[in-house]
This record gives sequence, C-alpha cells and structure tokens, in this order.
Amino acid sequence: MTLSLGTVASVYVQRPNLEVEELCVQSAGCVSVEPLSQLGLVVWMGVLIGVATVAIAQLRDARAALDTERTRTTAERDAFARFARRVDAIEGDQARTPLTSGSKPSGAPGNAATIGTRQRQQRQQRQPSQGLREVRNAYRETVMAVDHYEEEYDEALRENLAAEFGEEVATAVCETPQLTPPLQRALLGKSREAYDERVRLLDTLDEEGSRLAAARERLTDLEMAREEVERDVLERPSTTLSFPEVYRAWHRLRDLEAECEEFLDDRQRFVHETGTFGTFDATDFYGYLYDSIEATYPVLVAGTSLCDRLRAAQRRAGKELTRHV
Repeated sequence: MTLSLGTVASVYVQRPNLEVEELCVQSAGCVSVEPLSQLGLVVWMGVLIGVATVAIAQLRDARAALDTERTRTTAERDAFARFARRVDAIEGDQARTPLTSGSKPSGAPGNAATIGTRQRQQRQQRQPSQGLREVRNAYRETVMAVDHYEEEYDEALRENLAAEFGEEVATAVCETPQLTPPLQRALLGKSREAYDERVRLLDTLDEEGSRLAAARERLTDLEMAREEVERDVLERPSTTLSFPEVYRAWHRLRDLEAECEEFLDDRQRFVHETGTFGTFDATDFYGYLYDSIEATYPVLVAGTSLCDRLRAAQRRAGKELTRHV
C-alpha cells in the first residue's frame, strides 16, 4: 500500500495498525518501509515532515559549504599573521657576523690555504643562509601547516610562495643565498596583503551567509504554506470539498507561486548585477564557494524546485475545481 504523508496523517487515526509499504512526500519522493508500529509510524512521519518543511536541502548543503570555507579562510588568515611575526623576528643575514677569510700568506702553502678557504666560502654561499632557512621553516610551519592545505593546495614550497607572494619573491626565498633587508620587507608586505585578502573574503562570506539565511527563511515559509494548503484541502477526499474551498486553495497557491517567482527574480538580479566579490567576479565566486555541492547557484536551484512544486499543486487544485463546477 502506498500513501501520501497527508493521507497517512488523516487515515492513521482511524486505523492505528495500518500497514504502510511506502510513504510519499512531494518534496522528498517515496520511501519504502516495513509495516510500522504506532511509534515507528509517528517517527517516520516526523522525519518526512522535516524533510518537506525544514528549509531546502540545497540551502542546508550550501550553508555547510560556506561554513567549511569560512573555517579554512580563518585558518589561513591566522597562519599568515603568524608567519609575518616570525619573519619580523628573524635577524637579517647582513647583521650576522661575517665569515672570516683569514690573511693571505705568501708562498705555496699560503696560496693553497687561500684556495681552500675560497672553495669553502663558495660552497657556503651556494647554501641558503640561516635567515632563509628560518623563513622557509616558518612558512612550512604556518601557511603550509593549516589542516586543509594538502586537500585544497597540495603544492610545494616554491609553488605556493609564487601563488601567494609572486614569482620574484618565491625565487628569492628558494634560490638566493641570503635574507636581505629588501627581501625581508617584501615578505612582510606580501604577508600583510595575504592577510588582508583573507579578511576581505571573510567579510564576503559573512554577507553570503546572511543572504543564505534570509533565503532559507523565505523559502521555508513558502514551502510550509504550500504544504498547509495541500494538507488541509488537496489531500482530503474530493467528496468532502466545496467549490469555494478549492477555489481559495487554488488562489492561495497562485499567490504563493507569484511570491516564489518574485524571489527568484530578485536573486537572479542580485547575481547578475553584483559583478564582483572582492577579487572574484560573481561566477567565479559562486563556482569556488559551492564547488563541493555541485550547485553553483544553490538559492536559485532551491527556489526553482519550490516554484515547480507550487505549480504542480496549483494544477492539482485546478483539476479539483473542474470536478466541482
């Protein structure tokens, strides 16, 4: 036996031992179940009502994706702040005690010693200085140590430095022998830029979070209004309905559909007219933010789905009207 949720709700009171093979909710599809006990049926009804009315699944997933990105962006912001503090505390290589080359004695033994000293110095000059080693370690232990680094970036030191600070800084850190004052200043300046970029992105994410919350509230209100009309009118036996009752239901569904369409128009206008979000254009921003849920515009997807359900309910009401003419 297959029943809609509304039918189960109305019939179960009269037949508490009803054997139900499938429960159907328009917004969630049908679920096959074993014959249910009274308690089990109540639990299933509660679950399905929640699926149908407690916001839209796409918006719940969108909120989770946004929260994940916000957590990651916060971690990166703090990592760049820690990196900058460590770089600022490093003693510049030019301030360190220089290597002594010794005197240049005369004679073959002296010349051999001088040659050996120069070779050692050349080998040492090809090696990164203490200051540069500290910079590299600091970057690995801060920026590259965030929990999501491997999953989201999975880049080598130089590759990530080039992406964040530019190719010139990355080359200096990875290939030059010393941490010079200009390089140290460049690292501090680029760290500040990366930090500020994350701060701006967090503001943008918070704004999108507010829009998601407002959209979820509006669509939930419309969904609950639709379900109320279906439950109170369309799911009742036709013989118990009057023409004025059905007409009011049809008219109510038409108004709800108009509200839903207006909501979609407003959202589309916002997406098309916004242009940019910080360093992203609108398309790139939504693609980046909601990539994990495979819905670039989850609010539009949820709104379109709801409008479809409202139109379907309105058609049902229209058919019911013809039976009462």
